[in-house]
Amino acid sequence: MVGGSEIVNENIEKIVEYGITLSLDDYGSGYSNLDYINHMPFHIIKIDKYIVWDAFENIKAGITLDYTIRMLNALSYRIVAEGVETKEQKEHLANIGCHYMQGWYYSKAVATDEFMEVIKRLPDQIEKAAN
Repeated sequence: MVGGSEIVNENIEKIVEYGITLSLDDYGSGYSNLDYINHMPFHIIKIDKYIVWDAFENIKAGITLDYTIRMLNALSYRIVAEGVETKEQKEHLANIGCHYMQGWYYSKAVATDEFMEVIKRLPDQIEKAAN
């Protein structure tokens, strides 16, 4: 299957040349591993929510998350943490270098039409926050 992966890599490089940014989803679970970040042209790494949750329950997992975020920052990746549910998680992740966060702390899952209404209200909310 080496020939197949070479073709995939060539096509991915072409996509990147067109200016498309790639992200790796669910880092730290399943097939998302160090080999991918060392050899694939990702710009954004999304850390799996179970890694985030475990870090607040288990000291070893907390250390692992801290050093993972340090490593990804040293490699110049933009970092997204999934599954942020509390202010404590949000503040800790920001303090250790996580750039973006998503989860129920910010919003519950919403239907498409409700999401579009939220997006339409954003300019007013941004203006209100600036004043």
